[in-house]
Amino acid sequence: MKNPIYRKELKQYARSRRAMWTLVAFNLILQLIGLFVYYISFARMGNQGLRIHYADILTVYRILVLTEFLLVMCVVPAISSGAVCGEREKQTFDPLLSTPMSPLQIVLGKLSASLHIVLLLLISALPTFGLVFSIGGIRIRDLCALYICLILQAVVFGSASILISAHCRKTATATVLSYLTMFLVVLGTMLIVGACYALSAEEGSYVTMEMVYRGMAPNEAAVRNWNLLLLLNPSSALLALFREQTGSAPALLLEYGSKGGAAEAIREHWLVVSVVLQIAVALLFQFLSIRRLSRTE
Repeated sequence: MKNPIYRKELKQYARSRRAMWTLVAFNLILQLIGLFVYYISFARMGNQGLRIHYADILTVYRILVLTEFLLVMCVVPAISSGAVCGEREKQTFDPLLSTPMSPLQIVLGKLSASLHIVLLLLISALPTFGLVFSIGGIRIRDLCALYICLILQAVVFGSASILISAHCRKTATATVLSYLTMFLVVLGTMLIVGACYALSAEEGSYVTMEMVYRGMAPNEAAVRNWNLLLLLNPSSALLALFREQTGSAPALLLEYGSKGGAAEAIREHWLVVSVVLQIAVALLFQFLSIRRLSRTE
């Protein structure tokens, strides 16, 4: 890429100690969790003479993927939230705007550098997923689809962090707001839908955690529209991918109690709809970031 912002950001990050420690910590956490789950699922059961089931392979895969997703959630705001306000703190923001580069080039350069770092982390984690491939059960195309999904989440989180950075003057403030926004979207939507399941119970009835997990609401009509809120949740796209790859995932994120019509079409193509919507949200965040920079010129 010929974008000078992209090259500068990538060069600065590659020369910093933070890059090395981020890479080490990312892989160390992933490998420790992977080895622990592998031992619990296979080594201990084999030592006790118990049968190892195919579902255990998928369990290792799911836990590794969820761990990697959480790590991406933690890394992206840390490297993207200072994209614009960091320039203000270093007093290089005004000289940056005075260059021939447009706000579009600045935003895309900052975002591309962040995504390059995330891609480097994901590629470095490939040997850890060799645990799953060593015992079979997961295909190469499944891993490719997973990485595309994770990169999409990084684009959404990175675009949101850059937008927040464009409105803040301090990197610390932007970082905190980025993490709060991210966790509100991921956890907040789950809590809202879970609360709708609980509140939809008729008088004298009750809702158990199993009912919420399986998507079984006492009054499905009261929650089916609220469930569509989960289309904005990045983890729902990931779990929908789980359903296509492994045939199982929490139904709370995949089923929303409506048959026929538009809702049925969304239910059948939840992954595609969620991906398209999140791409649109990321583009909206980038547009707002460009507009914010244009106003400060």
